Amino acid sequence: MVRDQRGFTLLEVLIAIAILAVSLVYLNDVKGQTVIMVEESKNLTVAVQLARGKLLDCENDYLEKGFREDEYEREGKFDEEGHEDFFWECHVYKPEFPQPSDGDIAEGMESANEMRDPQGLNQNNPMADIGMGMLVPAMQIISDIVADSIREVVVIVRWKNGEVPDSLRVVTHLTDTTAVLNAPIPSGGIPGLPSSGATPPADTPSIFDAAGALGGAF
Repeated sequence: MVRDQRGFTLLEVLIAIAILAVSLVYLNDVKGQTVIMVEESKNLTVAVQLARGKLLDCENDYLEKGFREDEYEREGKFDEEGHEDFFWECHVYKPEFPQPSDGDIAEGMESANEMRDPQGLNQNNPMADIGMGMLVPAMQIISDIVADSIREVVVIVRWKNGEVPDSLRVVTHLTDTTAVLNAPIPSGGIPGLPSSGATPPADTPSIFDAAGALGGAF
């Protein structure tokens, strides 16, 4: 008895080959993307470790030279660490702090007073003007002292993922209390406050009265 043994047609074979080819191309693309992601992850891990060490080196080097006004800048390669393809930059800046103006503080106090006293029952408070005269110059002096006491340290690590450049930026801050301890006292005192050793008139409100007025405004 002869059985009918039918095989695959040429069309079916071609379709099967086409499906296999598309699948192989997709799998190869996924494999390539996986390799790239693994390499990027590896480089990022290395960059983080290098940045941490270089950040500490920059901090120690800057502190040895002391706080100063001019900017600190260094750069190089991680040859000694065995990563010749990684480069670093180190910058130390004196941060810029905004100087509060009379209008800024007055606007903030007015907004806070409206929230605290929506009925407007405490609008005519003479102590608020006295407190303003004390607060504005004091805030300006504090802003200058804080700026002299803080430095921003920035370390940038650069490398390439294949032909694509990449970088990592790490930021920290250093503080020095010398500027606070050696803060100069204005010769005429702070405007709005009695100068050192001076006896204010009997009807002059104390700083505590002014502070109470500011507290009432907020």
